[in-house]
Amino acid sequence: ESVLFGQDGIVAFLKPGSTLITCSTMPPAYARALSERLAEKQIHYIDAPVSGGRIGAEKGTLTVMAAAPKAVFDRLQPLLHAMGSKLFYLGEEAGKGSQMKVINQLLCGVHIAAAGEALAMAKKMFQFALSPTLEQFLDYEAMIQPQIHQTQDYREGIASFKEKRPPNFVGR
Repeated sequence: ESVLFGQDGIVAFLKPGSTLITCSTMPPAYARALSERLAEKQIHYIDAPVSGGRIGAEKGTLTVMAAAPKAVFDRLQPLLHAMGSKLFYLGEEAGKGSQMKVINQLLCGVHIAAAGEALAMAKKMFQFALSPTLEQFLDYEAMIQPQIHQTQDYREGIASFKEKRPPNFVGR
């Protein structure tokens, strides 16, 4: 808020006809209000939260969930494609991108909870010691579900476990 509208905020320096793109995770209502405030200054707005995390940003493979007036979106689509390999246009109403990001986050949470339940079940089923080693987990998983090793979230989860750091899951 202060970066945009505070003293020396960037909105004061944008000319009418400029476009502001936000890629942050924010409440959909805030994205709608921001769009209205910018429209008062004749500044276009693209509500474009992203998913893909640091790795996706570095590689230019983010998923972009964009909402904006169609003409504005079409004009800036090449810029959005430079940031992300997957671009979804969700309509003209600001806040739709943010709503999709909320759905994305809910699905991520469900998957994390399900993974925890599955690991607890595997621990009981295979009678792991109280603290199963990473190698036991990897061997078991490789035996029954090799395809999970292909997901970016899986690789990040294992790397964070090995490095004893919090995970940086895609878009979370």
